[in-house]
Amino acid sequence: HDIKEEIRRLPQFHDQLWDLFKPVRNKKDMEQFEQLLADEALRQEFYARLKAFSRCLHISLSSDKLFDVFDEAKIDALKRDWKQFSELKRSVQLRYQETVDVREFEPKIQKLLDDHVVAMPAETIIEVVNINDPDALKAVVEETGVSEASRADRIASATRKVITEKMDEDPSFYKQFSELLEETIRAYREKRLSERDYLSSVVDLASKVSRRDRGRDVPASIRNDDDAQALFGILDGQIKDRTGQPVTGDDAAEIAVEIIAIIKDHLIVDIWSNDVAQNRLRNAIDDYFFDVLRDQKGIGFDVDTLDELELRIMNLARARFPA
Repeated sequence: HDIKEEIRRLPQFHDQLWDLFKPVRNKKDMEQFEQLLADEALRQEFYARLKAFSRCLHISLSSDKLFDVFDEAKIDALKRDWKQFSELKRSVQLRYQETVDVREFEPKIQKLLDDHVVAMPAETIIEVVNINDPDALKAVVEETGVSEASRADRIASATRKVITEKMDEDPSFYKQFSELLEETIRAYREKRLSERDYLSSVVDLASKVSRRDRGRDVPASIRNDDDAQALFGILDGQIKDRTGQPVTGDDAAEIAVEIIAIIKDHLIVDIWSNDVAQNRLRNAIDDYFFDVLRDQKGIGFDVDTLDELELRIMNLARARFPA
């Protein structure tokens, strides 16, 4: 490395880091910094700029020449900012429930930064909030030392993660809650919700997602059948009787149960990497739609949308029955 060149670039990297936070009015208020970084693209840019600044600071601190260029007060300010931004990074990683690369820097860089600045904890393991555990949610809600908005963001981020991971298992349910969650976050960001209301709203949504609370009456025949309920969510309103009216909820529930039975009948080991077996399942579902629903029961469906419907059924089967 040309040490002089690195030292010369240090203020530039430092300024680039601060430039991201121009919209923040009160530069002493870390909460405003954290809220600005709710945007994922901006957060990634912040990490990249912090990394560039950290590297340059490391190389500069390893040379006495740094003191020829900057006075001690300036060097202390750079170190102080590095520490502040490193702590900010840890806070937002927790707040937005990110997975973390523990070894951000090679050990020698980490050691040098620790020696010259202030030792930071060696590892940051982000504790992911388990929204299925009421005690874990309660612990976040009651945590002290962080704002209500920060706690709400943490629960919202954990809930969003669960929704994304499970979307294919029950698309109509998770899509509904995805929209409710994003609308709640938006309402808070636009100051239509107070911090307190934001926190209580996301706790309520997280609990409902965890309980799979559909918030509407599910036909009695499938109340205890989670697979059929998920399929019912896809079929409801899509299948019509002879008069062109959607079939009743009870009929849609019965169809869901019958299709789940067909799926289970066709499951074999490694079906999802076996095209022949998947085609057999697809054909069996096809036969059911035409031979049973249309010909025997006189139940109509839009042939043009059948491909799309069958694709959604296959995706649901793949998500729910990973054979």
